[in-house]
Amino acid sequence: VTGGGFRLAPLALRIGDGVIRVEGRKDEEALGGSLRFEAMPLAVSGLFFDPALAGRLDGTLDLAGTPEAPEMEARLAVSEGRLAVEAATNLAPLEATLTAHLKGGRLESSLTATMDGAATLNMEGNAPFPLQLRPWSFDMPASAPISGNASWELSTKPIMDVLGIAEHYLDASITGACAVDGTVAAFAASGDAYIKDGYYENSLTGMQLKHIKAHFRANGPVVRLEECSAEMGSNGDVKATGELRLLPSEHFPFTVRAE
Repeated sequence: VTGGGFRLAPLALRIGDGVIRVEGRKDEEALGGSLRFEAMPLAVSGLFFDPALAGRLDGTLDLAGTPEAPEMEARLAVSEGRLAVEAATNLAPLEATLTAHLKGGRLESSLTATMDGAATLNMEGNAPFPLQLRPWSFDMPASAPISGNASWELSTKPIMDVLGIAEHYLDASITGACAVDGTVAAFAASGDAYIKDGYYENSLTGMQLKHIKAHFRANGPVVRLEECSAEMGSNGDVKATGELRLLPSEHFPFTVRAE
């Protein structure tokens, strides 16, 4: 520790076969530091979660800039990720990469994640992140622009088999893509999402829904449930429509109509 700052000498912490390396400094004019994960076993999550995770984490997080305008560059990668339960051995492992870049009060990030035969997710975003360390401040301006996009494909059956939720079972294909832009206080979206070939069963009540299908469409400040239908056997069919308004100031009001 010196005057108006500090310096952290390089430090290595070994956990199983993995290593966490950290070093850093801060003075009146500049920030600097790095955090590195090398083959970190995700099994350490068992200290906080049950069931634990399996797999490994690699990545770097570098800090720079000044106390008034910090900058950050990060890249994290998960490989061979899965729940540490026997049923998970039948599910493809999670491979995911997250990147993030903070500069000039804005955060750019991207995420890709895949589980062969079960899920694929791609996301990108750009949003304000007005962090200031001296004096401490995080004042999010309502008029700041945001943008982003996402696409996904999900098959629920293999995931439900691993989770082993006894009361509820869902077998469906969920796909979609969307984009978001506007400001923090007033943003808009565009895109579509679909649920196809769905089957749901509640083992407690005996309720079954067959041939579930749904279509969600985002257009500007509204996300509409354009179509939703399912067969309930002797109880007939069920249909629904609805809409969600993207109004943070009004806590995202929504309506649903079923018949």
